[in-house]
Amino acid sequence: MNKKYKTGFMIVLTILFFLTAFLTGFIAASLKELPLVILYFCVYLISLNVFYIIHELGHTFFGKVTGYRTLVIGIGSFQWFKKGGEWHFIKKPSIFSGAAQYAGIAKDRQNHSLWMLRGGLITHICFCILFFGLAYVRQSLLYVPFAMMHVFLFLMNSFPMGITDGARIQELKKHPERFDLFYENNRLYEAELNSEKLTNFELVLPELEKGILVEAAYIQYYTQAFYKKEFDEVKTALEYYGSFTENDILRAMSNAILLETYIITGDIEKATNLYKDKTLMKYLAQKPLLHAMYVLYIQKDLKKGKKYVQQAKKLLSPNMEFSDVFEHDKQNLENLEQLLTLDVSWK
Repeated sequence: MNKKYKTGFMIVLTILFFLTAFLTGFIAASLKELPLVILYFCVYLISLNVFYIIHELGHTFFGKVTGYRTLVIGIGSFQWFKKGGEWHFIKKPSIFSGAAQYAGIAKDRQNHSLWMLRGGLITHICFCILFFGLAYVRQSLLYVPFAMMHVFLFLMNSFPMGITDGARIQELKKHPERFDLFYENNRLYEAELNSEKLTNFELVLPELEKGILVEAAYIQYYTQAFYKKEFDEVKTALEYYGSFTENDILRAMSNAILLETYIITGDIEKATNLYKDKTLMKYLAQKPLLHAMYVLYIQKDLKKGKKYVQQAKKLLSPNMEFSDVFEHDKQNLENLEQLLTLDVSWK
């Protein structure tokens, strides 16, 4: 089957399971009485978030038993991460407003187990069987929507597209040598959480090939180059990457670095054109500081700029102090606040 049609088929199938889960419960509840319908709506929404957490706990459990150390676990923008042997809380937008997040790193670099990545999927299969079993034993349709919900979550996370578990599993099964990249990506993430400087690491530029792990390492390399102020190199590499990748999420992450590079170097035309990208705009919803930089430096809109600066101040976490990210964002925020206090003509 053509890749494009296969992708479309999987997306439609996933959505159908989600709608089926909702409608099955709605019909079952409506056959009883109206208050039960209202209660069902509430339980359905709460359960969906609970199942997101269960998915991440599946990663945590299987990671623990196969030699992985938990770095981050959270739901929505609420995250807990380990720093200096202690757990810390941070409120930070997840990638593309993801419902939940888990990150772990293998204790042994040679650990090539896939069970940590499969953990969330296995959890959905177990709960799916459980709820279908309860529906059969209790002869009640009210258990069916929760089983269908787990089918939906299984399909959504197993689909080899974007930055899903399925995409990583498929890539590592096909290219076992990329476990080193998987380990390095997680090691750099751990370093950032522990306030280590990305610029202190010697990164190796991977040969650019299709695949989330290779492409993520490529972006990470040029993110380090960005912090080293090697802007010309960053522009050339990430402009090429934008036309190379088929992964919209990674393209948006790359374009965010590229947009900031354009702003810093005063490349107004390229910044304006890039800012129109819809996928990037969705990603920037989690990055008010970059929004503020564009609005103030390029659009010169004082009112909108103040709003984004205030949002950015709330997200700048002291838990990340001394990291490249924190110092860079803090400096940008101070520059913007200073700019807002100046009596200048904005138009």
